Amino acid sequence: MTWHAPALIQYCNLPLPWRCSTHHQIPTVALHYHIECNQRGCWFHALPRVWFDILNTINTSTGYSGFQLKTGHSPRIIPPLIPLDEVDDVARALDVLQRLHDDIQEAKDNLLKAKVSQAEFANRHWRDEVVFATVDRVMLSIFHQHRDYLQKDDKHIAKFMPRYDGPYTIMNTFPNRSIYTLDLPNSPNVFPSFHTSLLSQYNANDNDLFPGHVCTHPGTIVTEDGEIEW
Repeated sequence: MTWHAPALIQYCNLPLPWRCSTHHQIPTVALHYHIECNQRGCWFHALPRVWFDILNTINTSTGYSGFQLKTGHSPRIIPPLIPLDEVDDVARALDVLQRLHDDIQEAKDNLLKAKVSQAEFANRHWRDEVVFATVDRVMLSIFHQHRDYLQKDDKHIAKFMPRYDGPYTIMNTFPNRSIYTLDLPNSPNVFPSFHTSLLSQYNANDNDLFPGHVCTHPGTIVTEDGEIEW
């Protein structure tokens, strides 16, 4: 895409809401601005300018804009008013290539620093992974069942639904992938392997300490013929 002087002038005259420091907010803010200003459907003509703004925004992680890493300069910088010294074209091209190489290497270093910093802050909110063994009994989170139930109807409410179901017995373990296979006798159509984030250690109730926490189960139903009904 080639940008001429009118496009650059239009960019310099953009309102302040466009100039966001967060890279992923640029398309949303830009489209919202044009849709609010022109509701009749002509806002799609602003998509090239949105694209221009994305490439011309300095990324927080790398410290450079897309134009800077691609062409070695940013279009929003006002060109020098004083003519540049006459330099050989070959020397100027080598200088541009060297500047691009240095910028890319520095962007890679900045990106690595950002990844390390993000991982450090993310790990502060993560718990230590619990490793289960075969035949252990665990509780299975029904978070996905909550979501599916709520998406079926706007009137559905999952406030009083339990958070976990079970207990289930672990049949097979894959600790290197944090995946465990459970024995689901009443759910033959459900894939039995789950990530460890959906599992919780099952602790059997102590009847001496908490005698009222165990729900009574109905006894065996026997028909008139003397057969046990399942």
